[in-house]
Amino acid sequence: MQGNCAVLVSSCDAYADLWLPYFTLFERHWSSCPWPCYLMSNEKDFVHPALNGVLKTSKTGSWSDNMQEALQKIEAPYLLFTLEDFFLQAKVNSIKIEKALHFAQSHQAHCVRLVPNPGPQQALENESSFGILVPGAAYRVSTQAAIWRRESLLTLLKEGESIWEFELNGTKRSESLFFDGFYGSTGTLLPYFHHVIERGKWFPWEKWKFTRHEIGCEFAARPSMSFGEAAWWLLRKSVLKARKWANF
Repeated sequence: MQGNCAVLVSSCDAYADLWLPYFTLFERHWSSCPWPCYLMSNEKDFVHPALNGVLKTSKTGSWSDNMQEALQKIEAPYLLFTLEDFFLQAKVNSIKIEKALHFAQSHQAHCVRLVPNPGPQQALENESSFGILVPGAAYRVSTQAAIWRRESLLTLLKEGESIWEFELNGTKRSESLFFDGFYGSTGTLLPYFHHVIERGKWFPWEKWKFTRHEIGCEFAARPSMSFGEAAWWLLRKSVLKARKWANF
């Protein structure tokens, strides 16, 4: 099993202040992770007991360029992809994660999302844990935590794209490149619940929460959202969710 999959935590040097708290929580909540874990950076090194190595990439390349470079250094056919600001907040059930990999292999999946954000749009017969992410669905390709077939992810990446462009444009490309093979879990398998940073700033409620944890957060390394910025983000999120349900 260890040779079939690897964990890739996508990051860059600008977010190095998040590495210690991320991997501290990773070790706390997923010490039984069955696969080697790698961090994507630019030039910086980082050592942690939960980490097997750092995959250094170009400092000037786009997010997609760096992802392509990092993926070329991974030999495993599948990878569990996640971001450095998805802090684990509860114990991870390794058995359920391994079942997700088995599901990906048995269904020849390109992607199996591990959190229902958004969840699958179509049910599978005799399968309650996973469903289908249908062509045309918003964020069919996203950077939420997922098990990816490495070659499929490489195919979807396009040089020069930012992480946000990859989600939007990659979703459109997936419809022509891969009509099927995209699945999502119906429940949360990797419990990070929410990202902690938005556009380089701490969410104030996430900062308040992790201030109480001794996990190595360097809060002076980056700003926090103002009250107005946080309120605007919440309002925009609510509007987008309402539109999604109106069109469902």
